[in-house]
Amino acid sequence: MTIPEYLQNINRRFITGISREHTYRGDLQTLLESMATGVQVTNEPARIACGAPDYVLTRKDVPVGYIEAKDLGVDLNGKHLKEQFDRYKAGLSNLIFTDYLVSIFIKMAHGLPVLLLRLSFTANWLHNQKTLIVLPRLFKTLPPPLPKPLNRLLSWPK
Repeated sequence: MTIPEYLQNINRRFITGISREHTYRGDLQTLLESMATGVQVTNEPARIACGAPDYVLTRKDVPVGYIEAKDLGVDLNGKHLKEQFDRYKAGLSNLIFTDYLVSIFIKMAHGLPVLLLRLSFTANWLHNQKTLIVLPRLFKTLPPPLPKPLNRLLSWPK
């Protein structure tokens, strides 16, 4: 699946007016698996010590990353998510928080973030027409720079 196809699927589901957080999970799983060769994306994996992230990304049965997804438009910096996100940041080293349009990647080392990446698509919500218009925006990173291929990203640490 390409990013434009992913965004088209998200939009098609959004405009029904009945979609919620779990509706978009299959699309994100398909996108990630198509972009990351050799990485298996599991939706609703078994609970782990710090909680139950929505996805685990594994390579050769070894976890290489986790994703916590929230519904479209949820403020990922909201106070109501702080306890959960802090718990995940303390227990997981490669972590993505997403609302399917905005994704925040955090690489942790020794309990501190060493990389923060924000990928977002500008969403213009036209509620009267039940339409979501999505325009891709640029990556914002803090040093060190992020490797371009997702495969390299998911193979950290080396």
